[in-house]
This record gives sequence, structure tokens and C-alpha cells, in this order.
Amino acid sequence: SLQDKQQKRMSSSSSSSTTAKSASGDEGPGEGSAAQGLAALNLNAGGSKQAKHLGAGLGQAIKNVAAGVGGGAATLVALPALGAKEGGAAGFAKGLGLGVLGAVGLPLWGVCKGVGSLAQGAMNTPEAVKASAEGKEWDPVSAKWILYTLEEDKQRLLSEEAENELKAYLTSREAEASEGGEGEEGGGQKEVKDRGLYDELGVEPSASEAQIKKAYYKQALKYHPDKNPGNEEAQAKFQKLSRAYEILSDPKSRERYDESGEVDEQQESSVDPKTFFEMIFGSEQFEKFVGELQLASVMKEDDHEVDAVEADFRQRQRCVRLAATLADDVLAPFVSGTLDESAFAASLDAEVAADLVATPFGATLVRVLAYVYSTLAVRYLGGVRGAALSVSDTAHKASKRIEVAKGAARVFSRAKSARKAEQRSEGAGDDPPPEITADGEPVDHAAFLIVSDRHGDWSVAYYKDERVVADAYKKLSYSFASVLFAKDFEEHDGAPRWKPVKTYGTSSATARIVDAVAGLDDSPDRILTTAAVAQSVARLREAAMFSSVLEAAWRVSVIDIETTLRDACSKLFRDKGVDEPTRKKRAKALKIFADVLQAAADKAGHPKHFNDLLMQQAEQHGGPFTPPPPPDEADTQ
Repeated sequence: SLQDKQQKRMSSSSSSSTTAKSASGDEGPGEGSAAQGLAALNLNAGGSKQAKHLGAGLGQAIKNVAAGVGGGAATLVALPALGAKEGGAAGFAKGLGLGVLGAVGLPLWGVCKGVGSLAQGAMNTPEAVKASAEGKEWDPVSAKWILYTLEEDKQRLLSEEAENELKAYLTSREAEASEGGEGEEGGGQKEVKDRGLYDELGVEPSASEAQIKKAYYKQALKYHPDKNPGNEEAQAKFQKLSRAYEILSDPKSRERYDESGEVDEQQESSVDPKTFFEMIFGSEQFEKFVGELQLASVMKEDDHEVDAVEADFRQRQRCVRLAATLADDVLAPFVSGTLDESAFAASLDAEVAADLVATPFGATLVRVLAYVYSTLAVRYLGGVRGAALSVSDTAHKASKRIEVAKGAARVFSRAKSARKAEQRSEGAGDDPPPEITADGEPVDHAAFLIVSDRHGDWSVAYYKDERVVADAYKKLSYSFASVLFAKDFEEHDGAPRWKPVKTYGTSSATARIVDAVAGLDDSPDRILTTAAVAQSVARLREAAMFSSVLEAAWRVSVIDIETTLRDACSKLFRDKGVDEPTRKKRAKALKIFADVLQAAADKAGHPKHFNDLLMQQAEQHGGPFTPPPPPDEADTQ
């Protein structure tokens, strides 16, 4: 189990690592060890399995019996096969005998464990009834009923002692990893032709992919245009960082740069979806209210891998810290009576809400906060509305999980489409622009254009004569999508653009053709080719995949934020360190805060839909959504 591995790790490295002092200051055998400190802080994922009452005992009993039966069936099948593989017929017979013993013994073991859990639950039921009546709650760490207080939780999880115990655990884990041959990526010396891009990011040429990404993340977050409005120097620095990362994050372009010191000026601008997500959503203003998102934490790829033990502890720290922020800072003026309702709402609007919605995705995040705060506050205050919200909130949580599942399916589908489009783009080659139209005129005199999608194979044909193009359009195959474009001068200040005038095929297929041409048709003198259209479609598919990845990441983060806020707010209302009237005042203050946040989000005027706002930000800061510059401008950018 994870707990056994943790204890083994701690004991095996205790002789070489520095032991942490216990809270009492004793340094007897084992009393100051990191392992014991971690156990006291519940730095393990398991906790106690003791049944707190009859219902819990029944649940454990069913699980134990099922595990025994399943294990018995598995051994009956697996052991004879393993025996035959190692010892032939004799091995098969031996394995069969052991399998039969397992098939009989493991179910019996499961039944015995189940009976024990059921009996234990029955024995603990009277105590559970009494404790529940006294307002106590079950603590799985100590296997006791306790009166929860926020202050004790703060002391247990946010103290310097807690951090020291975690550091001791991480030190022992890293020592074990080193003994096992694991090490830091990168390192050593590496000779390169030019190190300018590496210096831009502040890394050595031998840096690993993870180290390059981490360096870019830190600096890009510092110089991001949204955090430095009107600062041209910061914007220029951000563009340089982005360009350096684009080259060094791609293995092929990095190899070319290392060998020649040259960069491909034609390389399209792109943004790593994970970095883009963190730069947008990793806003310092929101960290006070949502903490560090779990997904963003993983994306940062810090110096060490976060295991389940550390992640569990950090998440519980996060929840306690958010609860303490609400109780001791945000809600305190109203709860203490310093400000009345109107003055409290006005102060929140001026000092908190206005700053939160000022960020690009601020209104989107604020709406999540407002929903959770309002729902939990009303539910705690009770009444008919509270009961109704309990039902609707259950449906809300289910819908969020369904959205995540749909988002994952969408990512898979669009990634598959993007791969196919890229393969077809590469297969299209780099055909030269046509010099004459299909009806024998110079191509720069063309007035019409037909673009067809032959199930992934693209064709482009220019025409000068209207009657010829009309006849050609009628003869097109009905088995593929086609769009007839006419050169249009009227709506573009005299500069010609291709305007779709006739379409044949499904709406999605013809829209793809129109979008592909629109993505290329940015120069009056540009001649479209089959390869260029195929490349444009590949970029559109990549953009769609990029959008779906970020949307899925956002959906996951909404669940993370809501789950964390629910836990944090429940601590406010379960806190037996204050009386019931104070807890109700907290709930009322939280509802006021929610109303202020919702009003600020509505007033901000940001798009309500994530995809609309995402597109807006991507167009401003670059990324797969942004069409590449035309060839004649590429060398100057």
C-alpha cells in the first residue's frame, strides 16, 4: 500500500536523513522521525479503515467479500497457467492445487473480514449516534469522533512544523530516488553554435525539455502583456521569450539551431496549450480565493514529481488556507459587526470584485466563485430555498462531470482529425502557383475560383470567363464538396478578396473550404495553390484541437475549483471553535460576497462562453488560432 511504501521509505532513509523534532521536543527513538510526523499530519492517503457505524461497517463488509471472491477466481485461473509456463504438466498440477486453495481461502478470508467490519460497525453505532448528537464528526486519521475547529486545522496544516515535516518526507523520497538511479534530466556540457536563445530563457544549452518549459513559464508569466498593460518593453521581452521557446521546444528546430545557430523564420508561431492555459488562468489575484489549481500545478513540472502523499497534503493545505482567508479576512468585517450589509458589499465591490474581473478570464472565474459561495451559503442557512438548492446542486455537479467526459471525447476526435489533415498537408507537397487559368487566361486576370475537397485531396482551379466557370461547376462530381468563389472588390477598400457565391456539399465541409480560403486570402496578389489550401486546413484543425484541449482543461479545473471551495466553505460552517450565530453570520456574509461577485461579472461585459473568450485572447497574444503571415511579410516578422 502507499502507506506501507511511505513507512518503508522513511525507515530505510532515517539513518542518512535529518530527523525532524516532534512537537513536544522529545528526541527519543523514533519520536522525532519524519515518518511519525507525517503520520500525525495524515500525510498518507489511506487513513483509518475502522468502521464508524453500522452503515460504514456494512459497506466495508460488502467490499471485503467482493475482493475475496474476485481474488479467489483470479488465482484459480492465473496460478495453473503460471505453473504450466514454468514447470510444464507438473507445474500446472501444482498451480492448480494452489489455485484451488486460493479459490476457497480468499472468499473465506473476505467473509471473515466482512463479518469483522460489520461487527465493528455495530459496536460503534451507539457511540456514533451520541457523537453526532453532540455535533462531532468522524476523523479517519485518529479513528475518533472530534469537534472540528478551523483554528486547530490551521495549526496542524499551515504551521512551520507541518512544512518541516513535509520537507523531511521529500528529502527522504529524493534520497531513495537517487539510490534507485533516478536523476535530474539535462546536465553536463553541450557545445552549440550560438546560445542566444538559451540565454534569453536563462538556461544552459544542455537543459532538458522540462527545464526549458519551466524557465519559459516563469519568465512569460512575468512579462505577459496582460500583467504589463501599456509596457512596450515588457511586450517586446514577451515576444522574444515566446520566439525562443518556439524554437527550443521543437526538437527539429532546436537541433538545427544548435548546429548552425540559425532559426527558421518561416516557422509558424505557436503556443504550448499547457503554458497558455497557466498564463491565462494562473492569475495572482485569484490565488487568494482558489489557491493553485491542481492542473496548473502539474503543468508547471517543478523540480520533483509530486506523488499522491504530497498532493493530498497540499490539497488539504489549500482548503484550510482558503477557509482561513474567508473567515479571518474577507468575511470578518461583517461577521464582527464592523460594517453593516451595505457598507460591507460596497467595500467588497471596490476592493475585491473590481480587481478580479479586470483580468481577461476574470468574469468567467468569478462566476464559478459566485455560484459555489451562494449555493453553500443558502444551503447552510436552510429553509425551502436551501432544500431546493440541495437538489439542483446535485444535478449541477453531475452535469459538470458529464461536460468533462464530453470534452475528453471532443479532444480525441479533433486530435485525430488534426493528425489526418497534417498528413494530407505533407502529402500535398509544395506545388508551384498556376500561371494560367483553366480557360487559358493569365491567372492574375482570374475572376473566379473553384476549390474542391475530394475527401481530403484538394483541388484549386482559376477561371476568367463566367460562362466557362458556370459550366465547369455544373460538371463537378456530386461525391465531394466544392465552393465557387468570385473576386470581390467592394467590401475591402478596393483590395480584391475571394467571396463564396455557390456551395455544394454538407455545411461543415463547405464551411471548412471557406475558412481555409479565408485563412490564406490575405494578399491581393497571392495565388492560392492546392498545397496552401491543405496547409490552411491543417492549421484550422490544429486550432480546433487546441481549443478543445484548453476547454477540457478548463472543465476539469472548474470541478477542481468547485470541489475545493465546497471543502473550504464547509470548514466555515463546521467550525465548532465559534458559536452557531457566528457561523450563520459567516453564511450571510458569504452570500453577500457571492452577490457582489455575480454583479461585477455581469457588469464586466466579458463573453460568457469560454470558447469566445479563449478565441479573443488567442488572437491578441498569438497561438494556433492566428493565421501565419503571408510569404512576402514573413522575413520581416
